[in-house]
Amino acid sequence: MTNKNGAIFGALSLTIVCCGLGLAGAEPSAGASTPAADRAAAQAINLRSKDLPGWQQYPNQTSTSDRQLSHQLFACIGAPDPSTAAVVHVSSPYFDNGQAGVSSDVTVMRTRSAAQADFVAMRGPKLVPCMDKIAPPYFKAQFPAGTKLSAFRVEALTPSWLPPNGYAYRLAMTISAKPKGAGAALKIGVVSDAVDFFTGRAEVDLSTSQEGGGAPNAALEQRLTSLLVTRAEHEAGPLG
Repeated sequence: MTNKNGAIFGALSLTIVCCGLGLAGAEPSAGASTPAADRAAAQAINLRSKDLPGWQQYPNQTSTSDRQLSHQLFACIGAPDPSTAAVVHVSSPYFDNGQAGVSSDVTVMRTRSAAQADFVAMRGPKLVPCMDKIAPPYFKAQFPAGTKLSAFRVEALTPSWLPPNGYAYRLAMTISAKPKGAGAALKIGVVSDAVDFFTGRAEVDLSTSQEGGGAPNAALEQRLTSLLVTRAEHEAGPLG
């Protein structure tokens, strides 16, 4: 698949991050923080090309349908509109290496208490059943008519290296389609992981995907998570 299709599966991770933005009211940020400083800190944390040598880099864009999916998820899990709780949301480029894809996002909340409330909610019991309900129709709408989705599942992950202030989820599905003139249907499996953690007012998300069989590379996920944690700790002052 192309990088565009790979980015679609990363939309789950983006949605999981975005849905946590509205669980607290808009309170003033502590200290001398400004939106410009928060954006600079978020950009300093995110993945960049030197972190994934040899990978292709593409713009990471959020579509209208991605935002609609996010709002559906807000309603399903009982979260209010996120626009009042977040200061900035910054994405890395989308990195592609054949059948594997990687990206990161950093969302900075207005207050530490808002970020903590998000962490509690995102580890709550509603996210998985809500994604089971909402995500399949969203993904089906991204593909040509006649495309079928099967073996869809969302599950929580608990890798040993997960930060104590983090959580992780995995989405898996099989996509089947029969191109015009083809003798048989084409079938491909896709697995996408979201690894998230909080530092001060910041929520950091790592999204990885693997197409064609197997799961995303666990060693790569661990290395990139460690890198993001180190950068987030370095920016802890502005994001406290």
